[in-house]
Amino acid sequence: MIDTEIKIDSFGIIWQAPGGGKKSKKRENKEINEMYEEQQKELQRQMDNADLSGQAKAFGLFNNNFAGKDINAGMGSLISDLSSYLTLSQKQQQEQQTIMEDITLQNIRKETMSRVKQDTLMDDIRLQDINNVRKMEQLKKENEELRKVIEKYKALELNLEYLTNENLNLKKVLNAENISNVSNIILAKVLVDRNSPFLKSIIINKGSKEGIEKGMPVTKDNNLVGRVVETNYLSSRVLLLNDLNSRIPVTLDADNSQAILSGGGTAKPKLEYLPEGYEFTEDVNVFASGKDGIFSPGTPIGETTIDGEVDLFIDPNQLSFVTVILKKNEKKF
Repeated sequence: MIDTEIKIDSFGIIWQAPGGGKKSKKRENKEINEMYEEQQKELQRQMDNADLSGQAKAFGLFNNNFAGKDINAGMGSLISDLSSYLTLSQKQQQEQQTIMEDITLQNIRKETMSRVKQDTLMDDIRLQDINNVRKMEQLKKENEELRKVIEKYKALELNLEYLTNENLNLKKVLNAENISNVSNIILAKVLVDRNSPFLKSIIINKGSKEGIEKGMPVTKDNNLVGRVVETNYLSSRVLLLNDLNSRIPVTLDADNSQAILSGGGTAKPKLEYLPEGYEFTEDVNVFASGKDGIFSPGTPIGETTIDGEVDLFIDPNQLSFVTVILKKNEKKF
């Protein structure tokens, strides 16, 4: 059916069907033919601007609708077919657009999934890196703890070694001094070595509490090393034979010559006040004479040198334990 008034802007046609609405005068055949020619030209122009397939379809529609028909019927049929053709073209375009949208959506989904997979992979890698870092930190912590344990055991081992050596030294002292059978001898440990260019003294861990008094002899391995010059309740200070202030009477074993052993702050004290014209020889034993009433006569001290010095039997710089003689030549049972 053709409506009362049909407008097709694409062809520039305004067509009014006969008998519809107001009655209009019949157009003359000449006017209709002119109109037909104009529409045919416009249609030709439209087809010239379209693609070949569009031209073929347009010619087909044109020939099919006007072949053997009057103008009015042909125009109505042409307009109807063109409307259907345009509707079909729009539908095809919509279908193509839908297909393109689906393809685009699929591509977007693929790209999104690819990105999600990449992000997931990167997250897994980062998580693995974090776990590796945590494991490394844990290993470092465990290694540090193990190192502390090893250092602790090393310290214990060294302490055990020290105590073992100390025990051996004590046994040597006990055996040398025969302390187990003598009650007037006290074993003391050296706490501080006050060593200066001229002053040579040590601090021991025994004092007046154990009966130690000023002037008592101090020995090691039965060899004289010095005397007590100061006491406290729990400690005492011992002046060594090589101290600048040390002076003791001695006897030389070779001819029983008497002399004074004087400390000079050096490792070897000197012999003074020997008989006039005395000639020094090496390796002569020197003993305490006991004339001072402090040291027991015959306590070994050292050996002479050719220069008139005495090479002490006990190195003052190597003292760890000493014995203090409480009362000279007295034993308590």
